[in-house]
Amino acid sequence: MSAPLGGTVLFADDDHELREVLAALLTQLGYEYIETTSGAQAIDAALQHLPDLIILDVLLPDRDGYSICRHIRNTPQLAEVPIILITATDTPEARLEGLQAGADDFLAKPIAMSELHLRIRNVLRLNRYRLLREERAKFTWMAEQNDVAYLILDADDYIVYANQVARRYIEQLPSPVSAAFPSQTFLEIVQQHYNCEPRDEWANWPHPAAHNAPRYLVLPETIRNRAFWLEVEVVPLSHRIPTSHLVRLRDVTSLMNLQHDMRGFQTLVMHKLRTPLVGVLGGLELLLNDPNVQQHPMIRDLLDLAMQSARRLHSDVTDVVSYLQSESVVDPYPGLVLHHLLGRVELIAENLGIGFIHFEMPDALSPLRISIPARMLDIIFYELLDNSIKFHPTRSPQITITVQRVEPQRIAITIMDDGLNLTPEQLTAAPNPYYQGEKTLTGEVPGMGLGLPTVTTLLWRNGGTVVVGNRPDGPGVTVTLFVPLVQVGAG
Repeated sequence: MSAPLGGTVLFADDDHELREVLAALLTQLGYEYIETTSGAQAIDAALQHLPDLIILDVLLPDRDGYSICRHIRNTPQLAEVPIILITATDTPEARLEGLQAGADDFLAKPIAMSELHLRIRNVLRLNRYRLLREERAKFTWMAEQNDVAYLILDADDYIVYANQVARRYIEQLPSPVSAAFPSQTFLEIVQQHYNCEPRDEWANWPHPAAHNAPRYLVLPETIRNRAFWLEVEVVPLSHRIPTSHLVRLRDVTSLMNLQHDMRGFQTLVMHKLRTPLVGVLGGLELLLNDPNVQQHPMIRDLLDLAMQSARRLHSDVTDVVSYLQSESVVDPYPGLVLHHLLGRVELIAENLGIGFIHFEMPDALSPLRISIPARMLDIIFYELLDNSIKFHPTRSPQITITVQRVEPQRIAITIMDDGLNLTPEQLTAAPNPYYQGEKTLTGEVPGMGLGLPTVTTLLWRNGGTVVVGNRPDGPGVTVTLFVPLVQVGAG
């Protein structure tokens, strides 16, 4: 059978010679074909292949073509497939019965192959045009009800359709857009009102941007309004009409402003809060070490209290900065080889004042490389171990870390402490930014709950996940990191 240039045709006829002639003609014309010899075979094959056209002989061994036609019209999957009936009696009565059964066209025997070719071509063309109009009507209705902007561009980048939201973004488009309007291309129109960013990615419009980079239309910020951002996505409408494109404009202003605000907040925290705190801590340290202060217990106690509060505030500010930085951490180095995991964890534990880590990992896993680079893994373990200290009754947790292979290309790293159990609500909310785990938002629990959000952010970015639970054998929490493997072998 040839490639499906013109569609798939199913024909049912018990005449062997006619089937051979039909098969040869359809092959020559570039149609796929499916041949059957009975009504039952025709119905089964139609349900299996969903052809573009069915050709039925009125006289088949098991049942007549009219009843088969009615059966097809009553079958939802096949109801819209066009049918040509082949009849030996080309009478008005036979045609009327065929029309009542649901046939679209008729051919009388003996069949002229040139006429058959034209009938097949015309029926397929009319049916596709009808289906196209129905699909276009559905698309138009859905697009008009949608809160996302959609446009259709022709081969020359002229707009042939724009929904209501698109017309709102591009104000000079009338409603509806006519074939003769606008006189400018889509790119020429948007450039009058928006900046096309990044400019290099718009150079080959409307072809896909290099490396699938996003394209934006940006309405610059004014005294009264913040910048307005539209993300632009374009896809070919059909592989048969590659020069026609569907364009989606999505308002991402809130997202872009949020990222801008987070960067501004990060700068504020780092320079406006953390830097002065360093001076406060240094000044308190000098005062506490002053011999004159040592002679006044009340003053010393007040300074101790101030130092504790300043250190806690400094720790909280550091947590905020760590979380914000984790949103944009990009590490060009490959993932960590598990052989080096214990050494890095022990160094972090030592810096935090944790004396001993119980570590279990099969030797066979040592040469495996995980997807997370060493620097990111250091951040993850620092946050988790620091949380274990903060939420332990005596601030001296016993930590157990186990590593096991749970899938051929994934490992699980479980960190378990002996601190406090979490409630179901806390287990659900723990990965959320700034979740603290206390009943009321007094801020009295040390730390701002940024450890797990930082861990979650970094894991998601590297294809991993995190699961938080309570220890099954006593007080404490387990955090399991599911991390992909990227390479087998020594690193």
